Amino acid sequence: MQKKTFSDIDCAIAQTLEQIGDGWTLLILRNAFHRMRHFDQFQENLGIPTNTLSNRLKKLTDSGILERRACAHDRRAYEYRLTDKGLDLYPIIVTLFQWGERWYSRPNGPRMELKEKATGLPIPEVKVRNQDGNPLSARDVQVIIGPGGGEDATNLVKFQKKTA
Repeated sequence: MQKKTFSDIDCAIAQTLEQIGDGWTLLILRNAFHRMRHFDQFQENLGIPTNTLSNRLKKLTDSGILERRACAHDRRAYEYRLTDKGLDLYPIIVTLFQWGERWYSRPNGPRMELKEKATGLPIPEVKVRNQDGNPLSARDVQVIIGPGGGEDATNLVKFQKKTA
């Protein structure tokens, strides 16, 4: 059975899922944000099959999320580093982490805590905010068709108006 592709859906979320929308990819990114760099580190930490890891790392480098470069200390080995495009995914990883700790927490407390290096203070919960910095829920946001919106966007907005 062939995996469903989202490349033909004209939607920013579908296009993002096409790049990072599977569990292994998200865990690889999580580890990259924890400064994991080498194939064998990813493989050992995740227990991921080597062919799956190779495929995911290739996809992440081909899409410009990770950069593959020769190691400074061993020119035969490679390391994988987040690019600016990859670093822009950090709020998504933090949001997934915070959501998971909220809804699937451990009885004895959080598995990890995220603290600002400069102050040692916990980072605030990631939220969608209005222009004044106040949190917004999905019910507070109106979606309108943007200048690049096509048929898929038009259909979603029409559906939104029918169910409002």
